[in-house]
Amino acid sequence: MTRFELWANRRLDLVSATAGDERGVEVVEGIGMFVLLLMTGLIIWQFMIVGHQMVVVGDAARHGARAAAAHRSCGVAVQLAVSPQNFRTVPSCNSCSGQGAPVEARVTLFTPTVYLPSASGAWRRIGLGWIWFNTRSVFRCEPE
Repeated sequence: MTRFELWANRRLDLVSATAGDERGVEVVEGIGMFVLLLMTGLIIWQFMIVGHQMVVVGDAARHGARAAAAHRSCGVAVQLAVSPQNFRTVPSCNSCSGQGAPVEARVTLFTPTVYLPSASGAWRRIGLGWIWFNTRSVFRCEPE
């Protein structure tokens, strides 16, 4: 036998000896799958939060425009519409200029994103800590 064949046989013996030992493989695979499932759950949770926020901001804009059309305070109506959830909103409304004229309410709602607590400072520094939604609603002015 040549030196190369001896070296190759010795390498094969070492590989086969270590390849037969599969203790702990299930634990490593389980940890990997747990991390993947956790990340998938966080992503699904974020989409659920985003969907809820879109419904809330649309409802707040509708309440604000309805209040402005009835000659009431638009900002108060928007804040009352989102007050149970304590969301940060920025409403802007125009007032009635005459009967039947359109009144528009615009609402911007800010919501936090899902991120890891250990990276919260880094997420905020690069601007990924918040998502905002803009929506508008239009009503016709009612008679006083």
